[in-house]
Amino acid sequence: MEVFHSIDWECHDLAFHSVSPTRRISYCKLIHGLYQTRSRDNKFFGSPNNCPFCPAEETLCHFFTCPNGDASNLRSVSMQVLVTELDNANTPKPLQQAILQGITQWTMTYPDTFTYYISAGQQLLTCDATLAAFTAQTQLGWDQFLRGRVTLKWRSAYCSL
Repeated sequence: MEVFHSIDWECHDLAFHSVSPTRRISYCKLIHGLYQTRSRDNKFFGSPNNCPFCPAEETLCHFFTCPNGDASNLRSVSMQVLVTELDNANTPKPLQQAILQGITQWTMTYPDTFTYYISAGQQLLTCDATLAAFTAQTQLGWDQFLRGRVTLKWRSAYCSL
């Protein structure tokens, strides 16, 4: 129950309802781990479950972290879109840095433990509130961040800058 109460549900609700009902269907699938992957197709249709870029099973986590060069290039493009969106939302640069670092480290080191992320974050993040948000999100999971579940600590970090 502690994890549930650490998520910024108000922010989640605002973001979810800021898009069209059609887009909400896709977001809902992503949020609840029901996004279409080859692994899910395999369960229902018996089709191959391998990633289109590599021989690994395509799960939702693998979708975000596939080490193949082509998948990595697509991820880089998506990260640039995220940077643009964060800039457009006037997100303070220290928060942008923390978010981008967390996502990048997670996608490059999955499925390693979160100890690495926190120690790297301490070296690069100087604001205590930003470091607390980074640490809390790392404990919750960066995959959860990508699925719309952000920790309440980000709100505190935003207000402290």
